[in-house]
Amino acid sequence: MMVCIGFQDTTAIPLVYASVLGENHVTSPDSDFKSKALEYVLIYTVFIIVYKWTVAYGLMEAELMHSSNVELVEDVEDSTLDPQEKGLLWKIKKIMNPPIYATLAAIPLALIPGINKYIIAGSGAVFRKNLFEAANIVGQTASPIIDIILGCNLSEGYPPTADIKWKHINLILLGKLFLMPAVGLVLVGGFYIAGIINRVMAVMVMIIYAGPTSLQMLMICTAHKNQVENVSKVYLVMYLFAAVPMSGWTIAILLMFYG
Repeated sequence: MMVCIGFQDTTAIPLVYASVLGENHVTSPDSDFKSKALEYVLIYTVFIIVYKWTVAYGLMEAELMHSSNVELVEDVEDSTLDPQEKGLLWKIKKIMNPPIYATLAAIPLALIPGINKYIIAGSGAVFRKNLFEAANIVGQTASPIIDIILGCNLSEGYPPTADIKWKHINLILLGKLFLMPAVGLVLVGGFYIAGIINRVMAVMVMIIYAGPTSLQMLMICTAHKNQVENVSKVYLVMYLFAAVPMSGWTIAILLMFYG
């Protein structure tokens, strides 16, 4: 429940909102709304990926460790060491995974001036037509693959192993679609009034807060072979109903900042 409530979608839905709102007359007071919004979403995404694939990844692994239905096989070297004797490098190795490596590689590429324009993604960049295009194509397959996994898990209805109770699903929906946006609205509104963040950032952070659970949680559960069926069930229900509260929060956000 904690993972489903605490980790929202930070890319797909917010990027759509950034593009649509940036071309709408409602946000016309901020002429550069679209460019700023896209920039904020992408920067937020880079750092939140590290958060998801360390904290959420570790939480689901910890739950797996205590599962009686899964046989765990540890390396001989690790099993003979006391946890307090394992050094910093061992701890770093335990939390590292492919998404973290990719994100850490992306951060300097984004921060060093000129690399993105002249080497990676600019019109005449060295890797524009090869490495960048390949990475772009692979990246675009992430959401469809997640949808395929979700569809396979639910192709014959809820599997018997999806034993999460409906009261817990209702609590997840309440926490993710109503309580989290309400908390975010208070925090973001306070930061905006205090002049810490601008209006565009405030709107986009609120859009992210109001969104459903990140689909990457299904990837994390699949990687651990843990709670996949339960998360699939939660996703189906959440994404069926998320459009209504999210539309309401969007209206409230725009009225608050542009009304």
